[in-house]
Amino acid sequence: MRWLATFAILLITADAGFGQQSWQGLVLGSSLNQVEQMVVKKGWRIQRLEGQSMRFNSLSGHQEYEATPDYDVEPSTIKIPLHFTPNLLFAPADQLQRVTLNLNTKQHNEEQLTTGALTLIAAKAVQAALVERYGPPLARSGICDSVSAYDIVGRGTAECKLSWKAEKQRISLEWFHSGYTHQLFLSISYERIVASGV
Repeated sequence: MRWLATFAILLITADAGFGQQSWQGLVLGSSLNQVEQMVVKKGWRIQRLEGQSMRFNSLSGHQEYEATPDYDVEPSTIKIPLHFTPNLLFAPADQLQRVTLNLNTKQHNEEQLTTGALTLIAAKAVQAALVERYGPPLARSGICDSVSAYDIVGRGTAECKLSWKAEKQRISLEWFHSGYTHQLFLSISYERIVASGV
């Protein structure tokens, strides 16, 4: 059974019991053991990724986990849920460093939503929700604000990168669409910011 939520729930909120921000009760900076206890309470499962299945395998000493089932989000601007697969990255010091939500484009394709249509729908809806929550992005590149059907159909590739900062965390939205391979990669990341010397 999938999780169904609104973007108000999706976006990171302050956890009163910790000095760090959290996502769905998973506090950035927590140990693997603490995270495992939390996911069990929520009925989730996490599995360690190894070898080629890892998304961030260039980060030496890090441990990477994927949560199941997918996390469904229903932005207020569209009428369909977006399916995300949560990825949890732990630093060598056994602390949750980053939570990344990867759009499950394969699942959407199986539901008869083309990659081009999904790009237009998801890119705009996710960006609007993040801007509403965090304000204008601090950095941007690509065609984020002006993505259109022509960009998806008429160009070989289209991409966007946006980033925000909140208390002790960096939030990023990245997407890339290839007209050649008809593939879309879209992710939302929440990364812990550690002050130097800490």
